[in-house]
Amino acid sequence: MTSPFLDAAWLSCLVSSLLLSLWLLCWRRGWLLTTGLVIYGAGLLSSSLFIAQRWKSLGHPPFTSTFESLFLLNLGIGVTFFAVHLRARLAYLAPFAAFASLLALGFSTLFETGIHPIMPALRNNFWLTIHVSLCFV
Repeated sequence: MTSPFLDAAWLSCLVSSLLLSLWLLCWRRGWLLTTGLVIYGAGLLSSSLFIAQRWKSLGHPPFTSTFESLFLLNLGIGVTFFAVHLRARLAYLAPFAAFASLLALGFSTLFETGIHPIMPALRNNFWLTIHVSLCFV
């Protein structure tokens, strides 16, 4: 499944990883950090929109394949980083979080992205959501 949200998430994680790595390793310029964080945030928004789009097209939470789980992992890494950053101002973690998101997105492209019927054991949306949420926690 090709989606502009998927492409935007991939590209923004790549660009933000580069900018934030430059900020950490070389220059320590404030504009690099700010620009990298804004682009990373835009990528997380794009990831959220992709998951919402996929959820709508599937009719159930998109957590049943490895591709979808890794995409959700990308979103979880980013949201966790921004929560920690807003609370403790640990900006030096930004390049690592962006790179981890980039790795999750990169590995997700190695798996089948198509939409397949859900397994009978996972047809209950409530238990599917509870199971996947608890596994990620």
